Amino acid sequence: MKLGPCLAFAVLASVLSSAPASALELQDAQQSHLAVTVPDGWNLSTDGAWSVADAPDHRARVRIAGHGRGVLGEAQAEAYLIDFIAQLWSTYTVDRHIRHVACGRFAGLEISGHGSGDSWARASFQLFVLVDPTNVQKAAVVLLTGRSDAWESLHPGLERAVHALH
Repeated sequence: MKLGPCLAFAVLASVLSSAPASALELQDAQQSHLAVTVPDGWNLSTDGAWSVADAPDHRARVRIAGHGRGVLGEAQAEAYLIDFIAQLWSTYTVDRHIRHVACGRFAGLEISGHGSGDSWARASFQLFVLVDPTNVQKAAVVLLTGRSDAWESLHPGLERAVHALH
C-alpha cells in the first residue's frame, strides 16, 4: 500500500515562492508513473505506509500513501478518509465533508477539518483520495496538515499544488 513521496512532492514544488533554485527529482520505485521535483530544504521520511515531506520550520506537512481500492462512493470515501485521520491524530473534527475534486489528471474526493495531531496542539488538515481515471489502480491518499497559526498562509499554496497534479 506504500506509494512513496511522489504526489506529496508535486504539492511541495509550488508551495514556496522562495524555494531554492536547486531541487531533487524523486520517483517512487513501486509507482514509477509518478515523479516530482522536491524543493531543497524539505525533510523527507516515511511513517508506516505514509511517505512524508515536512517543511523546514515544521509548520506544515504533506503525507501520501497508496490507495489500492479503486474508485469509492461518497459515503465509502468519507469513512475511508476519516479512518486515515483517526489513525494519525489524537482528536479531529471534520469541518467540510466530502467534496468532489479534480487534481490534474486525478479525480477524487476530499474532506477538511481541524484538531490535534502531527505534534501540534492546534492544527488543520485537508485529506484527499485521488484516482487516475484511466487506471484506477494508480491512486493515492494525500494529507495536508499545518499548525493553526500557519495554515492560512501555507494552505492555499499546498491546495493549488494538489489541484495541479500531473
